[in-house]
Amino acid sequence: ENIVQSYGDKLYAVKADATYQLLKDLRAYQNTNNCYTAGEYLHLTLKDDNQNSRSEILNYLQSKNHQNIELKDAIPTIEDCFIHLMQEEHE
Repeated sequence: ENIVQSYGDKLYAVKADATYQLLKDLRAYQNTNNCYTAGEYLHLTLKDDNQNSRSEILNYLQSKNHQNIELKDAIPTIEDCFIHLMQEEHE
């Protein structure tokens, strides 16, 4: 539980009709820090998260013609913490 509480970044869960293309587009997005699959959603962290981030992500995905986009806050799990730690180790 302490490990999960120490997760420092805001975590988004994102879903759309074309999951693989969504993954590729979010990984190419200029503000993406990390993006990976997590069940039926993709989990996304940003380099610079601010009050406009949600609308900027949605605008970007709409410009890439994604349909039925769902974007919500996600609660980090132990798996998210592990991925986060592994990413920090490789930076």
